[in-house]
Amino acid sequence: MSELSKPKSPMFINPSISQTWDEIGDDDYQFQKMNMLGTLTCGIAHDFNNILTAILSYAELAKCPEPHDSFASLQGITKAAIRGRDLVQQILSFSNQREQNLQPINLATVVAEVLQLLRVSLPSNIAIDQERATLPSFVLGDSTQISQIVMNICLNAVDSMRTNGGIMKVSLSHIDMESEQMKDYPDLTPGPFIRLKVRDTGSGIPPHILANIFNPFFTTKKPGEGTGMGLAVVLEMVTHLQGMISIDSVPGRGTTFNIYFPKFSEPVEPTEVPKESSTRGNECILFVDNEDTICQLVKESLLHLNYTVITQTCSQKALEIFLVSPDRFDLVITDLSMPHLSGENFINNIRSYKADIPIILCTGLDKEPANEKARKLHVQVSLLKPFTPYSLATTIRQVLDRAC
Repeated sequence: MSELSKPKSPMFINPSISQTWDEIGDDDYQFQKMNMLGTLTCGIAHDFNNILTAILSYAELAKCPEPHDSFASLQGITKAAIRGRDLVQQILSFSNQREQNLQPINLATVVAEVLQLLRVSLPSNIAIDQERATLPSFVLGDSTQISQIVMNICLNAVDSMRTNGGIMKVSLSHIDMESEQMKDYPDLTPGPFIRLKVRDTGSGIPPHILANIFNPFFTTKKPGEGTGMGLAVVLEMVTHLQGMISIDSVPGRGTTFNIYFPKFSEPVEPTEVPKESSTRGNECILFVDNEDTICQLVKESLLHLNYTVITQTCSQKALEIFLVSPDRFDLVITDLSMPHLSGENFINNIRSYKADIPIILCTGLDKEPANEKARKLHVQVSLLKPFTPYSLATTIRQVLDRAC
């Protein structure tokens, strides 16, 4: 196909072309990280402000007196909150490469969700032209990382048009690359690909900047507007997925990003959603967290499922309650970071009085540190924050059923 012939203007990004995390010396890498903490913090605040704008906007729409689809607004709030959760996971895994959870991902669904989230917070002078995918567009990847790739590319397009406005055009297409067409792409395996194309009509990127945009910490934004991590992280994730990025940009006329993902062609089995009844129970649970709001939400959700729930925001008081009648409780759920009596000491005290009681550790740590901490404390499972009532209920049921 002619469109696959390597054009003269776009820059094709492969690991050998752009500087990546592995190519930076350890000392220089640590120095740059420390030197950029202020910028990083401001950039994180910028991303969270976008997320909070979406949440607040959807919340206002849900309260409108005139006819309105409140369910759609609640879905928007949920998706924005998930975006916030994913951003936190990206921050937590910044120093350590996260283990990928590869599974079939419908790229068309991810793109639609990202664009729906962006629309609510876009300035009025920017429009989105989305070409709907007509074929299944499955790729093998980590759902969080795929969402981050799409979000980062789209946010870059939006940022380039904030001053003068414009249109962001987003499309997906299926492309088969044969061996003779792959001579210019030695890092790609011939076969079917899904191409995500994001084109903006913004300011464009000058050549001297284009050559550096994938380098870690490189940014042309003002303090508080970006970290210089976004596109570097995108390149790293696309590379791990055996994909590629091409860029075509003309100053004053806009920029086009093409991201090529290997197509996942195996049939996808639908996931069976467990029925609500499988999460119900009649056991007594002690829940400990220093946030009163979390305690109230957990209590309401578990009471709805027929559990007896005792909540406490002070771990020392929770221990005193437990010691009055240890056999009363079937399960203990505790946060790790607690004032006065730490979650670790709380668990050790509980174990000294009732060694076999199941315990769930709630924490805001990243997955691997949380699991390691759970193993050291002989805790059945760690539950990462933020969690939903459903994920909490299913985890509780699994732990209690295993303990029977």
